[in-house]
Amino acid sequence: MFTFSEDNKEDNLCSPMRPVTLKLLVSVDLHRNGDDEKEPLLTGLDFMPDGRLVAVDSKNDKCIIPNERLQRQGKPYKCRSRPNDFACISENHIIVSVANTTLCVQAMSSA
Repeated sequence: MFTFSEDNKEDNLCSPMRPVTLKLLVSVDLHRNGDDEKEPLLTGLDFMPDGRLVAVDSKNDKCIIPNERLQRQGKPYKCRSRPNDFACISENHIIVSVANTTLCVQAMSSA
């Protein structure tokens, strides 16, 4: 494990911290829609290589793809059990962790 101390601060791999400013571009409150059993709980977010955002709604056991205004688009993928998180692993594939012990690879369509 690499730790930062006075002895190795010249060797650290991090670039100097620069001040940043965050600007809110869009925000949306997620509410239960017609096919949701419960209020949504997003437990994972990631971007596909083509820029699409994918989100895991663990309360309703599904993966959703919102548009640039964060509105749900297309049909969500319904998981067989509660999804916890996921990661994009290729152009059109994600890997989803479900039920604490299972990983599922899912293909995402571009439609």
